[in-house]
This record gives sequence, structure tokens and C-alpha cells, in this order.
Amino acid sequence: MLRTDRGQLALRAWLRQPWLSAAGRDRYGLWAQAQVKDVPFRLRWIPPGCFLMGSSQTEAGRFEEEGPQHPVELTRGYWLGETPVTQALWTAVMGYNPSRFPGEDRPVEQVSWDECQLFLRRLNRNLPGFSPRLPTEAEWERACR
Repeated sequence: MLRTDRGQLALRAWLRQPWLSAAGRDRYGLWAQAQVKDVPFRLRWIPPGCFLMGSSQTEAGRFEEEGPQHPVELTRGYWLGETPVTQALWTAVMGYNPSRFPGEDRPVEQVSWDECQLFLRRLNRNLPGFSPRLPTEAEWERACR
């Protein structure tokens, strides 16, 4: 157990997951890579912890519904895609590219929430044990902040 003035961290061995093709640590933290067909994609480990959710009164571009700031604690860490789902990954999983602005490395667009749910189910079939899902609003904001 590591303890500092900002919190504590329990370290344990990380078992290699069957979906993992590579992993490492860089200046941004832990990363893991998976691959569907010939398309790799990278995930970032977001550790558990506390943060202020919402924007401050002085944040540029703030909308009224983004406040007030309030403390949120996420008690479990999670993997989050390093980038939006690319058109190459979407095509590898779904077999088609619906995007209006084509480019393998560009984010997929023109997809509905229902199509995203189907994508996640199919991705899980390609990567047993992965169990992907969309992040909650709090998970997304913690990762961004």
C-alpha cells in the first residue's frame, strides 16, 4: 500500500487479459492495446479517485448546466479508449463504414446510440473477456480533466 498526502494506492499483479496484444507505461500512465483483425486500438487506464465534476464559474465557454462543481469519487478504475473509435476499427468490427468524411484514422460518425451498442457487443465477440461499454458522464469527465 502506497500512501501520500493525496491518497493511497494498493498495488497488485496485473494478470494478462486474453484480449490484450500489448501493454506498457509511458508519461501518461498505463496503456493496453487490443487488435481486431489487423486494426490495433489503444486504451488508457483511468485510476479510481476523487475529482471536481462540472466547470467552474470562470471556465471559458462554460454553459449554465455544467455547474455547480461538485466532488465525485470513482471507486474503481477503468479502461477508456485513447481516441474515438476510428473508421478502420468500426469497419473491422461492423463490416461497413457509415461515415460522411472517410479516412481510416478519422473518428467514425453518422452512427446512432443503438449502432454503438451493437458495435460494443460485436467487439466483445472479437475480444472475449473485454466487456466494452460506453463511459458514464462522470467517467468521461474524470478522464478528460
